[in-house]
Amino acid sequence: MKRARRNQKGFDGTLPDGKKLQVKSKKYGSHTDSGTCIDLTRDGICGNDAADDLLVVFVDWKTGEIKGEPIGPVPISCLMPKAQKRYRWTVKQIRECNGDTGRDL
Repeated sequence: MKRARRNQKGFDGTLPDGKKLQVKSKKYGSHTDSGTCIDLTRDGICGNDAADDLLVVFVDWKTGEIKGEPIGPVPISCLMPKAQKRYRWTVKQIRECNGDTGRDL
């Protein structure tokens, strides 16, 4: 991924195929909590600067290491039918869009 410019709204980087990627991190351990939520801004899902895909990574907040398997990239278009009032999705909803049933990591 090529990182987006500093203060870029809507996405964090561009993939080699030109797709815009939004990356979200959650605390490692929350990967098994289906109620854990991921929030995106309106800029992240609408307009010219909207991301095409979402990637969720799980981070050990003590060491800063990425642990376990990430979720995604998941097409934002897959999440849109599940959009709620504040553009909030649960880890379970994102896994379902990714065809992942929530395996233990």
